[in-house]
Amino acid sequence: QVEAAARLLDPDISIVRMDRDTTRQRRAHQQILKGVQQRRTQILIGTQMIGKGHDFPGITLVGILSADASMQIPDFRAGERTYALLTQVAGRAGRGDRPGHVMVQTYNPEHYCILAARNHDYESLYQIERPLRETRGLPPFGFLVLLLITSSHERQAQERAERLAGLLLERAVSPLAVEGPAPAPLYRLKGRYRWQILAKGPDPSALHHWVNETIALLSPAEQAGIEIDVDPVDLC
Repeated sequence: QVEAAARLLDPDISIVRMDRDTTRQRRAHQQILKGVQQRRTQILIGTQMIGKGHDFPGITLVGILSADASMQIPDFRAGERTYALLTQVAGRAGRGDRPGHVMVQTYNPEHYCILAARNHDYESLYQIERPLRETRGLPPFGFLVLLLITSSHERQAQERAERLAGLLLERAVSPLAVEGPAPAPLYRLKGRYRWQILAKGPDPSALHHWVNETIALLSPAEQAGIEIDVDPVDLC
């Protein structure tokens, strides 16, 4: 849709889209980048992949659409990742002799992540994020184990998640803690319903022992429907 709208502005402008669909063929990725570097491409439209590590000296304007999207992900790292993404993509502009400009589309321009990225102020982001994570015992102030409970039957998935969460709470010794159960952000995948539980603790050995010993109390059928993610990269 963005590409189609851009072409309506001026049909004579050279526009190239770079995403998973346009880079499936061998060397397609390199050909697109070569066109930008040789300035045969005037507008490059793409996903996050165009902001990672590419040096385009001729680019003087970068536009970031829906900058809020990554902040809507139910993950405690969403703010940090939004800041990193905005900073990284914005860095594609003005890498040559001419100054660059960045335009950001956002529904929440006063959000601290947007402001920190605009001002290149990682310190302010840190000062807000640090107490939020420390209060909840999230990394780097604690360790995590993400438990994903799945079943082909919706009610069964919920009941098994609630049973496991209840057992964890019964066996938890402070400061071990549980968040959930809750429906996974991707609630249904390949015909299976998904619930998740987040187990937390400051000592990884105690955390892992608690989780493993609790899961061992379940029946083999219940255990078969559990996926364990230690130190999860994301919570989705």
